[in-house]
Amino acid sequence: MRYTLCAILLAASAAQAQDIDIKGLKLGMSRAEVAAVMPDPLRFTIAGVRPRYDPTTRYDASGKLDTFQWMFTPNNYEAVRDAFRAKYPDLKCTQSVVQNGFGATFPQESCRIGDISIERYSGDSADVGSVLWWHYTPEAASRDL
Repeated sequence: MRYTLCAILLAASAAQAQDIDIKGLKLGMSRAEVAAVMPDPLRFTIAGVRPRYDPTTRYDASGKLDTFQWMFTPNNYEAVRDAFRAKYPDLKCTQSVVQNGFGATFPQESCRIGDISIERYSGDSADVGSVLWWHYTPEAASRDL
């Protein structure tokens, strides 16, 4: 089965990060707060979609959540996008075409609202979908995800 790569990127100021949440998960939460919202990461769903792999969470030097990555299968991209559109109706999308390293082309969709960016494919990967959500800091920006 082929997988789609979807990246949702949030690069926000602390004030903007307060306005964005995914089922109660917010940037800036402590490890304990994240564990309370997501006690079993493999059962944490978005739009009823379960993650394909264990979600990745990263914390800044003060122990606050600054990165959340959640992967899913490609046939669920529209459900995830539509859930974000329902919560954030001003989400704007554009279409294009991307090509992977083997030369295959795929229809790309990129959606934005404020500092949230959702892309069906990221880079040249067509293997897995991903929600990538991070708070922009010089520390986070210099880290290789």
